[in-house]
Amino acid sequence: MPNWIYFGNTMPVLEMVNGELISTSGNSSRKVPSGVTTLTIEGWGGGGRGASVNGSSPGSGGGAGAYFLKTISVTPGQVIPFSIGTGDSTGADGGATTCDSASAGGGQAGAVISLQGSGLTISNAFHPVLGGMTSTMTAFFDANIDSLRAYTFNGSTWSLTGSGLNISVAAQDGVDITGLTSSSIAFVDNSAGTLRTYSFNGSSWSLTGSALSISSMGAPRIASLTSTRIAFYDPSVNQIRAYDFDGTNWSQVGTGLNNPAGGSTCEICSLSSTRIAFFYPGAELRCYEFNGSSWSLVGSGLSISATSCSMAKVSDSTIVFWSESLDVLRFYTFDGSNWSPGSFSLAATGNNNSGMTSMGRGQIAFMEAQGDQLRMYTAKIGSGGLASGGDTNTTGADGELLTGSPTISGDGGDSPNAGSGGVGVSSGNPGNPGSDPGGAGSGAGISSTPGSGANGGIRFTW
Repeated sequence: MPNWIYFGNTMPVLEMVNGELISTSGNSSRKVPSGVTTLTIEGWGGGGRGASVNGSSPGSGGGAGAYFLKTISVTPGQVIPFSIGTGDSTGADGGATTCDSASAGGGQAGAVISLQGSGLTISNAFHPVLGGMTSTMTAFFDANIDSLRAYTFNGSTWSLTGSGLNISVAAQDGVDITGLTSSSIAFVDNSAGTLRTYSFNGSSWSLTGSALSISSMGAPRIASLTSTRIAFYDPSVNQIRAYDFDGTNWSQVGTGLNNPAGGSTCEICSLSSTRIAFFYPGAELRCYEFNGSSWSLVGSGLSISATSCSMAKVSDSTIVFWSESLDVLRFYTFDGSNWSPGSFSLAATGNNNSGMTSMGRGQIAFMEAQGDQLRMYTAKIGSGGLASGGDTNTTGADGELLTGSPTISGDGGDSPNAGSGGVGVSSGNPGNPGSDPGGAGSGAGISSTPGSGANGGIRFTW
């Protein structure tokens, strides 16, 4: 039995037990026993809730909590505070488990696309393009009035931030932007034939560094790979290229890839620091990878009968896809070899002027030009939690994004050391948490109430 340690009239502090897994959520602490000078701490984040059903679409597993391992020096009698993440039961994601500056984030709730708060009316926007800079702020260029602006979302409403910058463009469909950092974007304009960088100081925009001349671009598309590198599709020569920004100048990196089954109306979006999703309407959704010197096709493409599309990343393997012909927001996931559509979708009416951008993990901004509305959508896929501050940091397993009929079960994967994702079942009962310590995600079947994620946990050993 652990020993109780009292400090005056305060609540007692339990002494640590070697190897004990603690999984009661909330703030707590333990006292280092006699003779212990080195302590190993393991932490698991809380699991994500299973997905709610959407009409005939099935549920899926929630994301598993992340895992950290950290070894520290301690003294006997030292009190070690910590916090254990709560398992998600509301769709707000699992809670983080923290100790000694290390954190194991909670898993996301299972697959869902839903509108957040209210939209903002932006009248007569024409060919709007968006570039997410933070989880709450997006850059926005409106070719109808030639204005670069910033809009901020406070959790329920959008508002214009600071003042816009007038940038005259001749071709209204020849501009694209992408966020680079929390205060800068890349901007390409085919009428001027240049690639540029603009910075936002919280109140106004300004040009940063020098523009790079790129002739005859047609309707170019760009997507950020890192804070200093973009992917660039040039439809005039049907080529994908990479460009780097050194703080002053842009320059091409490596060689371009010719004829990637593209055309003047193609779309691209980033997947990771080396990969992009690429779609040419009437053809295929594909993944291309840049190795630092050249581009190559990864795996197989997926034929999608769609026109006038927009895409945005929600994880390193999943995008949200919208097209005028389908009028739905839908997940597509790439497993490294093949693309597959998620069964979960949400109606979103628009026209060929609509645009979309990633706002970070699990969120997208969508400008629905037909209704003149800028909106924020939650787009969660049951991603595993993220860890930081440990000697070892392991991302939690994702819950499976279902692609079959509503009667197919969906499993959450297993990651070494991290909690395992839960299982979605077709019988209508919540899925069971995984067997690993702490932070398992839970799933739900087609007609069930979503299962809650398991609490995170912490363990001390010496």
